[in-house]
Order: sequence, then C-alpha cells, then structure tokens
Amino acid sequence: MGFAFCVGILASGEFALRLGIGALQTLVFVALVFGSQATIYAIRERRAIRERRAIRQHRRMWGSRPSLWPVASSVTDVLVAAILAIDGIAVTPLPAVLVAETLGAAVAFAIVIPVAKGPVFARLGIAWRAASALPRHAVGSIGS
Repeated sequence: MGFAFCVGILASGEFALRLGIGALQTLVFVALVFGSQATIYAIRERRAIRERRAIRQHRRMWGSRPSLWPVASSVTDVLVAAILAIDGIAVTPLPAVLVAETLGAAVAFAIVIPVAKGPVFARLGIAWRAASALPRHAVGSIGS
C-alpha cells in the first residue's frame, strides 16, 4: 500500500505539477518518509482479538496509544525530512506548501489504510478472527 502512495505522489508531481527531475527526486524522498511513517501507525496493531469489544476497538485507527519513543522518533523523522526538502539541503528544494500537502496526503493515507484493510483482508481470507474461531492449541497462547 505504501508503494501505491508513493507512486501516486510521484505521478502527481510529474503530470499535474510538471516538476523537474531534481524536484521529483526530493518529492519522492519526502513521500517515502511520510508514507512509511503513515504505514507504521496504520498497521502497528496486529494482535489476536479475543472478544467483540476488542473487535470494535480494533476497527478504530488505534486500539492503544503508541508510546513516547515511536512518536518522538516519527516526529523527528518527519521534521528532518521536511527541513531537508524545504531548505534544499543535499536535495533540490521544494515549496513548503508542497511538503505540507504531501504530509496531509500521508495522514489521509494513514486513515484510509485501516478502513480499507478490513474488507481487503476479508476478501483475501486473512481477516481478523475471534479467539473462539482459532484452533484450541492457539487459544491458550493468546495474550501470553
């Protein structure tokens, strides 16, 4: 899914914005950084679910809040990439508005992934299963 996000950003930079090759490279760098952070937060909850309440909770973007270290790391990662791209440090500079729009697209992407993940997993036969649907030997290990 992150690949689709990056290709979409690249295509918009090439065909809609008509950016040069240097600016496209910077845009792809920013899209890779922002998109990977969005993907991390969108798919980070991957554990067995035991009851209906947990299934409802899982449908929300996060069943639990991320800890301080991953959030601090992500904020630092995004800020460093944005500063490099806007100031043109070792890359072709991009307008701040374009970097902000790319960040906004990554946030939207992070919201869409969990919404789309359920139907896609169900279609592929890999949807989340309640503990009662798991084999007996697997149920004892849930939560351990």
